[in-house]
Amino acid sequence: SGYLYQQTSQFPKAIDAYIKADFIQPDDIWTVRKMALCYRLSGNFEKALEFYQHVDYLKPNMTNVMMQIGHCYVELHKFKEALNIYFKLDALEGDNIKVWRAICWCSFVSGNIKQAQYYVNKLLENTEPTSQDYLNAGHVAWCQRKMNDAIEYYRTSLDLQLNNWEIFIETFNDDKAYLIANGIDADEIPLMIDSLVS
Repeated sequence: SGYLYQQTSQFPKAIDAYIKADFIQPDDIWTVRKMALCYRLSGNFEKALEFYQHVDYLKPNMTNVMMQIGHCYVELHKFKEALNIYFKLDALEGDNIKVWRAICWCSFVSGNIKQAQYYVNKLLENTEPTSQDYLNAGHVAWCQRKMNDAIEYYRTSLDLQLNNWEIFIETFNDDKAYLIANGIDADEIPLMIDSLVS
């Protein structure tokens, strides 16, 4: 019944059902993962992290579980802990683009622009970059005061979104606090947006 509740987004009921199942058959990986997922989907990242870590204890180094642990740390703004997980994954996986993206973003938001630049380069050179990759590349370039590069990356991001300004501005605004934390003055942000319009 837990899975049916989960499928209809009734997460508290799903969690209750999974807890009962776990009581009957403790440490069943499927059940513990489902509890972690339900907590994550309901926005309780502390509890989700607890259960994903328990899965990792039961069966170490499962890529998807480790990614979820990292993502929970990011949601909790524990970027150092997230990076530790992502670097471990990078060592285990090698060329996992999702891991590179996660390291790039965590490095940027935690203020390590040099490290973020390294992973931006890996993404732009070795993959088919997404609009988000180019947006992040723009952020990293701007924080290094490479204005022409930043504008070019932002415009490429827009092109890949088929010039959907609404989505671009919404995503850009979500990142404002991190840009400011990395040295961009709040008054510069509308000027950058204006330069992209012209």
